[in-house]
Amino acid sequence: MRPRSCAARAGSRTTPGPPSTPAPSEDLMPDCYPQLTDTQRMVRDTIRRIVETELGPHVEAMEHGDALPYPYIRKLAAGLGMAGTGDLPAAMAAAAPEDRLDFLVPASVGIEIARVCGGVLVSYGVSYGQVAGTIRK
Repeated sequence: MRPRSCAARAGSRTTPGPPSTPAPSEDLMPDCYPQLTDTQRMVRDTIRRIVETELGPHVEAMEHGDALPYPYIRKLAAGLGMAGTGDLPAAMAAAAPEDRLDFLVPASVGIEIARVCGGVLVSYGVSYGQVAGTIRK
């Protein structure tokens, strides 16, 4: 007697798969920044757009071990102007002191990366937080 395939043995029974991961653009938490100024909200939205564009399409490959996060972190840093060039550093320098972008930007980058992929946040934190911060000092 020939063994039946798994699908044939299962017959009409189906087991539900794991719950699907929501797309990064799905707003799981409504605006968690209720106190932001218009400038802060614009900066946050810019960070969110860049993170979703540069990182979002590659999350599945990274989670399956087919890609490392570092090239995407570099592109993300370049897109955010964290290499010292770009629109974001200029906006931070020109912002009013009450906008406190020097505190908002690093926190928003971390929050927005975590929205897309928590594992990349760890790599980003080590690369740009611990290492780059120590080198700058």
